[in-house]
Amino acid sequence: MDKITQAGFKILKFVFSKVKIIEDNKTLTASITKNNGSYYIKIGKSFKKNFIKTKNDEYFIYMHEYLHAFFSHLDLGKYYLKIENKNKEILNFAFDSIANYYIAKNLFLEEPPILKNFYKNLPYSLYILLNPYEVIRDGKLIKNLSSFLKRKKVVEYKKVSYWIKNFLYLHKEDVDKFIKFITYYLKKHFKKIYREIILIDSIKKKFIKGKRVGYSEEVEEQTIKIRDDEKFLEETITTFKIAIKKVLSHDISNLKDLKIEKVKSVIPFPGRKELLFLKLGYYPFFFPRFQRYVSYENKRPRIYIDVSGSVCDYWNFVYEICIFLKDLIGEPIYIFSNRVFEISLEELEKGKIKTTYGTDFNCVAKHIIENNFKKALIITDGYANISPSLLNELILKNVEIYMIVIDNYFTPDRTPLFKIAKKIWNVIFNKFPL
Repeated sequence: MDKITQAGFKILKFVFSKVKIIEDNKTLTASITKNNGSYYIKIGKSFKKNFIKTKNDEYFIYMHEYLHAFFSHLDLGKYYLKIENKNKEILNFAFDSIANYYIAKNLFLEEPPILKNFYKNLPYSLYILLNPYEVIRDGKLIKNLSSFLKRKKVVEYKKVSYWIKNFLYLHKEDVDKFIKFITYYLKKHFKKIYREIILIDSIKKKFIKGKRVGYSEEVEEQTIKIRDDEKFLEETITTFKIAIKKVLSHDISNLKDLKIEKVKSVIPFPGRKELLFLKLGYYPFFFPRFQRYVSYENKRPRIYIDVSGSVCDYWNFVYEICIFLKDLIGEPIYIFSNRVFEISLEELEKGKIKTTYGTDFNCVAKHIIENNFKKALIITDGYANISPSLLNELILKNVEIYMIVIDNYFTPDRTPLFKIAKKIWNVIFNKFPL
């Protein structure tokens, strides 16, 4: 127990108090799921009997599974499977590597027996990517890692050394590169294992034959749990307020926003009264004139909330902030994945979600252009693309795009839409619920 760090104890405390642990016969190993804001760790009874022999094994499994949620692997997995058409087993390999190395470096400094028992049949060149305690001792990476891997006859030891060092500081946008490396590494050096993995996945592809991968038209509706304690970070609320006020605008194409008023003018537009004066030989000082103007009482923001799979951990957070600022926001509110849906404030308060789990900014751009909006606020993590033609059309129409990017790691080249955004606010949302 003295080898568990303070951060490790916090995770275990959270798991024991907030996460429901289920043992069943259906789960092959262990997994974590999220439903209505609650986490569930499922452990297969056969897996527990054969591999979880000690308390250290048990603690390691809890940390490992919770880190998949903490690092957004649940959402990234959906993204890579739907949008990038990646292989599920290879994704599991990649995500397990990342979680295990983080545990060894930051949470649990003692090697649990389960790692050697579970991965013992793997070639050492793969084993080293899943058991970090081979190269991390008491939370510190061994010196001369490349030489150590070379002595152990690890294939492409320099590239493996590079990735092992990166596991400790892996940013969200680097995960894609690591998945590509794992795919290449297995395909080139471990063809039998690679073929077995692809064969498993190819069976599933029969069921989605003919569908355009990543652009599912199936819309899932669900309701998320909204808290009512209003305990939000003051700084975050201020950021949202500033952003929303930036996009308060009028829809000139909407006749409800146009008002007519009678004003005085020196320009001769005589009415019946003025015509009488002119007939009697008197020239009026002023003439009446009617002019149209935009009603300031109808100002409202155009807000698009990303509800794709990669941001599902943020849904509650964004909805709660928007509910808190509902008097400023008004309605309608737009939510999007790779389709745009309109929801009311009532639906927002009830936690209404409509999503395909995919993401692109094309649907948002088309919606803005079709409705002739001049300003828009997009709340997203930024992991989506936009076609060059739609991007150019937004520029030509002088549409002002403002963005709130909710992510712990912000990179300016994540999407071309960032380049034309008038202002970007990065809100760091700590998903660690302690």
